[in-house]
Amino acid sequence: WIRREENRIAAIRIAVGPAGPTPQRAGAVENFLTGVMFNQANLDAAINLMNSSMRFRTSPYRATAEYRHHVAGVLFRDVITTAWERTFEDEVHE
Repeated sequence: WIRREENRIAAIRIAVGPAGPTPQRAGAVENFLTGVMFNQANLDAAINLMNSSMRFRTSPYRATAEYRHHVAGVLFRDVITTAWERTFEDEVHE
């Protein structure tokens, strides 16, 4: 979930599913992104923060922690970018 004010992220909620047995909120990443400009540098920093602040487990049946870190970063960038673009669509329909 994301709310914007002009080119800034006004508020954001992020849940990460592949980190462990249950999805968890990425509170440190949410705090970092709240109030910042939406740009690639801030997304890169947010992914680095997510990887350093969240523990991802290795599963003998599914994926390693390293793979989960990689996938979470790729999905994070795609989902956040799509959500950001949809905020523009919401304005058009109001």
